[in-house]
Amino acid sequence: MSSIDKLAIKGIRSFDNNQTETIQFFSPLTLIVGHNGSGKTTIIECLKYVTTGQLPPNSKGGAFVHDPKMSGVKDVQAQVKLAFVNVNGHRMVCTRSMQVTVKKKAAPSMKTLDGTLTVVKHGERSTISTRVAEMDAQMPLSLGVSPAILEYVIFCHQEDSAWPLSEPSVLKKRFDEIFEALKYTKALDQIKTVRKEQLAQVKIDTVQLRADEKNKERAERIRCKSDELLERISTLRTRITSLDQQMTEATAEQDRLFRSGQEFERTMAELDKFHHERKVLQDNLRETARDVEEYDEDEEALVAMQADYVRNVARYAGRIEAAKVNRQELQQTLVTQRRLLEAAMTDEGKLRAEADQYDRQVNRRIELINTIARQHNIRGFDVPQLDEEQVQDFDRRLTTLVRNAAGRLDTLRRDGRAREGDLNNDLQALLTKKTEIEQRRLATRQQVRDAQSKLDELQVNLSRDVVDAAGIATMEAEIKSLDDQINRGREALVIPSSVHGSTIADTQTRDQRTRLVEIDSRVDEVNAEIRRGQAQADTRAKLGLLQSDLKQRTDQLTSQLSHHRAAFVEATSTELNLDTLDRDIRQAQHAHNLALDDATSEHDTVAKEVSRLEAQLAITRDSFKQRQAERCDLELKVLEVFDALDDVEEQSRQLEVDLETSRKQVRGLEFADAFYAAAGDYARKQGCCQLCKQKFHKDFTVEDFQHELERNRERLPARIKAGQEKIGDFEADMATAKEVFPHYQRLRQIEAEMPALQTRVVADQAALDEAAKREELATNHLDNTKAKTRALQNLDRVASDMIRLKREQLDLQNNIDKLQEQLRATGSTRSLDDMQTELTTLQTQAKDIKKMLDQSAAVREQARQDLQILEAKRRDLQVSQAELQSRVREHASLEARIAEYRETITQGNATMTAAESEVASLEPGLQSKRAELDAARDLHNEQEATAQRDANRLQASQNALNTATQDINAYLSSGGADALARSRTHAQTLRDQCTSTEKRIEAIAEDIAADERRTADVQKTERNINDNLRLRRMRRDITILTQKIDALDGRNAERDRDRYLLETRRLKDRYSRLTTERAGLLGEITQMDQQLRGHQQELQTEFKDADEIHRRQFIKVRTMEKANEDLETYGKALDAAIMKYHALKMDEINKLVDELWKATYCGTDVDTILIRSEGDTPPTAANRSYNYRVCMVKGDAELDMRGRCSAGQKVLASIIIRLALAECFGGSCGILALDEPTTNLDRDNVLSLARSLSHIITARRLQPNFQLVVITHDEEFLRMMGCSDYTDYYFRVSRNEYQKSIIERQRVSTVL
Repeated sequence: MSSIDKLAIKGIRSFDNNQTETIQFFSPLTLIVGHNGSGKTTIIECLKYVTTGQLPPNSKGGAFVHDPKMSGVKDVQAQVKLAFVNVNGHRMVCTRSMQVTVKKKAAPSMKTLDGTLTVVKHGERSTISTRVAEMDAQMPLSLGVSPAILEYVIFCHQEDSAWPLSEPSVLKKRFDEIFEALKYTKALDQIKTVRKEQLAQVKIDTVQLRADEKNKERAERIRCKSDELLERISTLRTRITSLDQQMTEATAEQDRLFRSGQEFERTMAELDKFHHERKVLQDNLRETARDVEEYDEDEEALVAMQADYVRNVARYAGRIEAAKVNRQELQQTLVTQRRLLEAAMTDEGKLRAEADQYDRQVNRRIELINTIARQHNIRGFDVPQLDEEQVQDFDRRLTTLVRNAAGRLDTLRRDGRAREGDLNNDLQALLTKKTEIEQRRLATRQQVRDAQSKLDELQVNLSRDVVDAAGIATMEAEIKSLDDQINRGREALVIPSSVHGSTIADTQTRDQRTRLVEIDSRVDEVNAEIRRGQAQADTRAKLGLLQSDLKQRTDQLTSQLSHHRAAFVEATSTELNLDTLDRDIRQAQHAHNLALDDATSEHDTVAKEVSRLEAQLAITRDSFKQRQAERCDLELKVLEVFDALDDVEEQSRQLEVDLETSRKQVRGLEFADAFYAAAGDYARKQGCCQLCKQKFHKDFTVEDFQHELERNRERLPARIKAGQEKIGDFEADMATAKEVFPHYQRLRQIEAEMPALQTRVVADQAALDEAAKREELATNHLDNTKAKTRALQNLDRVASDMIRLKREQLDLQNNIDKLQEQLRATGSTRSLDDMQTELTTLQTQAKDIKKMLDQSAAVREQARQDLQILEAKRRDLQVSQAELQSRVREHASLEARIAEYRETITQGNATMTAAESEVASLEPGLQSKRAELDAARDLHNEQEATAQRDANRLQASQNALNTATQDINAYLSSGGADALARSRTHAQTLRDQCTSTEKRIEAIAEDIAADERRTADVQKTERNINDNLRLRRMRRDITILTQKIDALDGRNAERDRDRYLLETRRLKDRYSRLTTERAGLLGEITQMDQQLRGHQQELQTEFKDADEIHRRQFIKVRTMEKANEDLETYGKALDAAIMKYHALKMDEINKLVDELWKATYCGTDVDTILIRSEGDTPPTAANRSYNYRVCMVKGDAELDMRGRCSAGQKVLASIIIRLALAECFGGSCGILALDEPTTNLDRDNVLSLARSLSHIITARRLQPNFQLVVITHDEEFLRMMGCSDYTDYYFRVSRNEYQKSIIERQRVSTVL
């Protein structure tokens, strides 16, 4: 069992944030006493906060934490620590911390810091949690009670202590939390919701199960059809394999025939080629023989001569090539040398620029030294030229000046600071003394003001509070008179004034009570009848549900009949009749399946024909495309040589003519050259022209003639060379034309064959288009048939749904008839509405009788209230008398305090006058010290600025001189002058090398020109030798071609070609026949494959895993049915348990409340109180909830206590209900805290409450964890409780001199 030990508070409300206050809780009683506002309730708030994490009411924004403004800080950290024993007997400590921060322009902000929850087990301390949320959940578990009991019962705040009499919605919420019934009712609701959803799901799943069963059957039928298709496809593929083998054999035979045809084609082509080549060679032989001078030497001698000329040409060519290589190398060397020369000249330019810069830097340094010397009065350096030693000497002197200036500046700074420090210390001493006097004067002024304010307040109170001491005696006389009236009123309330009147009133009261008992008895009978009717209400509700379901099924069936009637009539050609619906669907499906088979067969036949025609067209097109491709290749080859296909033969002849013409021209030029040479020799020897034999004369001498001949001969070699090149080009063109000519002949043959192939392609395409049209019609017919079949399948599913709805409609109608029969068998003649009407009438009569009884009781109550008014008036007079006596004492105390404050004000004024005089005497000295400090500071600043300017000028001069010297030294250290000399020498060397290389290149060019001229002379003779050798080779080639032609004429190639054509036609026909048959089979297989893929697609999509889905759905339906039965059992058991638990607890609470009220309340107007819990739903409702109200009972009358009770009754009832709730729900936690329990209670009820608490403590003091915490300011209440019998100490909460709350432990004997 759990109990609390100690509570430590720091920084909460009025408790100091720098000091921790601790309180220890005893068993069985802990007393906390203190005046109003001392901080007693804060202890309850801390207990509630540390155990539940809930802040007190209206404490948001940091109001629960000590105000930082009261402590003069920006933030305050608060902490609450509770040491307790948990339900397992282990010691635990819970610590919670908070922080409040105040910002300048924002409201205070509070944040919760991490706390700790530690436990001590076997002497070892361990932390359970540091997170706030986890601690909020762990603390109620450790204390053994729910959070609601902690918040509303055990540690209830004073502002919320009257919650049992709050408005109904708040009361219901808190009682539901205390009973913790919400989680059980939620579980019950969830069970029923789940069961309802599962029942609906079972119905849906059952329908789905039947659909899955049909899908399973359909999938089985589709699998059988697929197996049949696979078997048929296997047979057709075996036949196709056989056809493929035959086609392979035919293709192999065609290949062999084609290869043999290729042999005689090659023979014919070779024969034509040899004839053409022999003719060309004979023509070339005749043309060449006319232009060539034939030598008598044999071929070996000519070859030797050719080799000599070749060697000479090669030698010259080698020399030329070597010279060119040498020239190229020299040119590359020249390029490199020029690049190096450019780089050297660039380096020389850079070095020359650096030397110029060096000279400028030297002159600039001299000018700078002259300027610095004049500025700083350094003598001996104002000259136009300075050597290096003079420069160094000047630098040393300048450095000395800079150092001396810096030293003077530091000395001035130190002296100035020292002087300012001394003057400032004197000034601060005077200011400190003045500040102390001012603070003392201000403090005295504040004291005087406070005293004056309090004096004014006391005087106002004294003048307002006029005390009449003689009134005390008058009040005593009035109290005595009231005592006499009260005694007479009590006697009148007990003894009736008229015996006869009293008898009549009593008789009427008894009759009314008898009538009330009879009405209550009849109400019970009507309630019993209603309960029986409500028992039948379940049957009626079931009947209503079944009728609703029947209507829903009827509407669904009607809707489907109207929606699908037209489609059904169209598909089955019969009217829709639910009795014969399944048979009509089956007959229509059979008819459609037959139509589908016919359409499929027709489509397959047409598809085979289309496939055969497509294969035939493909073969023809392939042949045509092959011819086209071959024609394109041949055209490209021919057009590479000739300009146009139509001019091939003409161009060949023209090429031969051009070749012959070129040869004649070259021979003519060579003859002219020889003639010019012979004519020149003849003219030189004979002195006349060789042709006309005329002598030369002085106008045209032999030399002129020879000069003219030489000039003509100089033009001939170039023309001969051009002619020979032209002959070589023509010969190459002729050779290429001879190679291309067979391609030209094949091209003409292909062009002759292509029109026939084109005609066959057109015919095959027309046949294929016609077949495709037939196939399209067959496909459309097949698609329409399939669409009708699918529509019929959809209607089949719809028909299944309609048959199911019809069957469910019949089942529901049978169940409705059974329930109606059960209701007729009960014999009930009235409806629930009639019963309810009679019950309402009886309750109205009972209410009227109770009203009359209440009026009779009100008369007696009025007398009792008059007596209570007299008693209250007496109490008021007693209180007024006590207050008047207290005011007399307070009046005397006020006069004494006024005299004290006047004395304080007089002394304070004298002290302030003396302080003002002392401050005035200090003011001249302060002004003098300030003026002296300002003058010293100005003088020091001026001297320091002057010295700083001098030092800065010297430092700037030194920096400029150092910069110039660094540049000069850098040039000298890098060796700039030597580098410039070396660069100039290197550039001149490179110039000489470039000149030498250029001369060598020019010499090599002259040698190459001479060798080229020698080569041209040798090539002429070499060409004539080549022509002789070519003539002899052509004669041998003509002889060889003649022999080959004779050999090929003996092979009978034309006869073989006729036989080849016949065999080719036979093999093509056979291959075409096999191809057609194979294409038909392939088309049939394609159709079957499409059907098979359609079946497989259905199995993979619409009927995928149909068997497994049906199995799983069957298991799911059966499992869910069993689960729903279990859920119904669980729901009923939980509902009964909740009802029983609630009834037992309410009986226990009301028993305790009754005992405590009767033992505590001293009045006679209320016999007892109790808590009524009334269901806001009928007892048979699925989810029960309760509304709560606190009632007061007098006799047989029961009234709501809210709004009818006094403030004292409200407080007492709330305390008693909390005591009862703590007894019922706090078995593991015997703690209860009562904050100001005597509020609004009169003396008698205070005494009764004290006695009741004393009895409770006596009864439960043996319980080890029972702890009653009582917080009160009424010390008389403690004496009434007899608290000395239960504890030796109590805790007093008060405010210290800083208005901070403190807790002190004192002995109980001091208040008794």
